[in-house]
Amino acid sequence: MSPSPGMVHQILAGRLIQRMNRALEEAKCCNCRAILDIDWRVNQNTVLRPDLLVVYDHPLAVFVSRTPKLVAEILSDSTRQRDLLYKRDMYEQLGVEVYLIVDPDGELLLNRLIQGRYRSTSEWKFQFEEDCEIELDLSGLFEEL
Repeated sequence: MSPSPGMVHQILAGRLIQRMNRALEEAKCCNCRAILDIDWRVNQNTVLRPDLLVVYDHPLAVFVSRTPKLVAEILSDSTRQRDLLYKRDMYEQLGVEVYLIVDPDGELLLNRLIQGRYRSTSEWKFQFEEDCEIELDLSGLFEEL
């Protein structure tokens, strides 16, 4: 069993969910939900647990069963390689449109799925569905850590 995430990780997760929810509310994305630390049951044999995910038009449930629109992972020493390599490849193959990597050292890596492959980008506007376009503001995310 892995140890619980540390304080910096938890603070960043809290700030990230706040900003994501604010962006969803401002854009009036009624059918989008941002969720922290929930199982995404890909199939009977594969369960992933991103730090944060955004789903569109998903029923309230014990776990997520549809491909999220956005997944965010907060790096730690024990998960860094897994998040940067294995999970990135998994999310890409599974069709997650946006993969955000948050490095507690102050770096944000944003990947968008373009023609089936992740491409690094600096564009913080996302169109999850026709009725859901958000602009995510992560300025100050790392302040006072």
